[in-house]
Amino acid sequence: MSEDLKSVENRLSEELRETERQRQRNTELLEKMEILCDEHEKIKQERAHLQEQIQQMREELQKAHAELESSTKTLAEEQRRNQLLTRLKDKYELHDEEEEENESVRGEEEKTKEEYGTN
Repeated sequence: MSEDLKSVENRLSEELRETERQRQRNTELLEKMEILCDEHEKIKQERAHLQEQIQQMREELQKAHAELESSTKTLAEEQRRNQLLTRLKDKYELHDEEEEENESVRGEEEKTKEEYGTN
């Protein structure tokens, strides 16, 4: 019976050692899990921060785009206005040139009439 006790004692000792190895392994795994959880939390916070930055950049980009569209529209309106003014100016200059030509022709007609004494 003493051998049976010895055998049981050896088996229990082995089970105890195995249990202790499993406990040690579980402790190591738990520590690694805690580290991973901490890293995961940091990643979540960084992701939230990056999403906030992306949103701010989008808003700034939309604002800049709206300002650009507004300036482009204003510039296009100004260019159109300048074109109209140029056409109007050219039209009046052409009209003034025609007037000058007409006056010159009238002046020549008057001279011709005076030279030949006709009215």
